[in-house]
Amino acid sequence: MTSNSNENYHMIDTAIYYKVFGLLLILTTATILQPIVFHTDLQNTYAIQMLISFTKVALVVSYYMHIKGSKPFYKRLVFGTTALLFSMYIIMAIDTYARHTNSDIFN
Repeated sequence: MTSNSNENYHMIDTAIYYKVFGLLLILTTATILQPIVFHTDLQNTYAIQMLISFTKVALVVSYYMHIKGSKPFYKRLVFGTTALLFSMYIIMAIDTYARHTNSDIFN
């Protein structure tokens, strides 16, 4: 009996790729138009822009990098790496904020 190595491969329909591409175009348009249409302060604009960009990253990683249909090991690997990078970003943001405040313990 011969075994086919592709029998467990998860195929995604081409229509899904077009839907994800359309959603990425809509999110890119929202990224460009958000500061123009909604006149918010810099912090809110930054938060909205980061939310849109994380959504786009999640779509690209899930569908175009085929993580959605992959083994649980790879899903955990991608999630763990993302969590590590996000936590490092938070630590650096806290450090940058604390460096320029009056409550700095090193002054």
